Amino acid sequence: MNPAPRGPSPHESPSSYRLGIAKREEFAHSCGATGLLCAAMELGRTEFWNGSPLDTVPGKAEPLMFQSTNGVPPGEDLHQEGLSSPTGLIDTARRLGLDGHVHVVPPVPSSLVPMFGEHIVDELQSMRIYLQDGPEEPLGPHQRRLRAVVFIAHPTGPEPADEQLRYVLERPDGSVMDPATGQNHDNPGLMNQMMKTGQYANTGVSVVITDPHWRPTGRTRS
Repeated sequence: MNPAPRGPSPHESPSSYRLGIAKREEFAHSCGATGLLCAAMELGRTEFWNGSPLDTVPGKAEPLMFQSTNGVPPGEDLHQEGLSSPTGLIDTARRLGLDGHVHVVPPVPSSLVPMFGEHIVDELQSMRIYLQDGPEEPLGPHQRRLRAVVFIAHPTGPEPADEQLRYVLERPDGSVMDPATGQNHDNPGLMNQMMKTGQYANTGVSVVITDPHWRPTGRTRS
């Protein structure tokens, strides 16, 4: 059995991972934590703040990541946890030596509050998280995007399904990783084509994870 990838070393370009690292979520609502785990590995992080390795081995890194993004103590039933908030994702990214900001297509309150509650705007301000609105900017090689999407079931399905909020991981090269399946796709359109029961719709909200320590070199990185 091949060992699970642990991300590039500090001297290795993330571009060595064609389409990036992929992992299927282990819990019903851990897509944000799973996406952040893969993003951190692609951006060169190799371990948690406690020295535990960042990897894709089931039952290892993802539970710790999910505990952190949702602010729950060890021993809690993670199967009962809800979706990670943007502030929880960025707080955990900061603990890993990364940073992040929230991008919202205007109007901001009507986008954020229905999805994450009235407290979200105050949390962003208290944590000094930059809230960007307007057109999205292309990702740099030192960035990854956790895009909030809504899964909409096909109306021809066996029974109506509630719209489900989820995160998918996007990269500078346009590729995307869906934690629901643990699969990479060349672009969001191809990801939706692979779905049999519905498709993802963009909510206009995303969390951009940034490596503040990244410096360009003479070779291409993506």
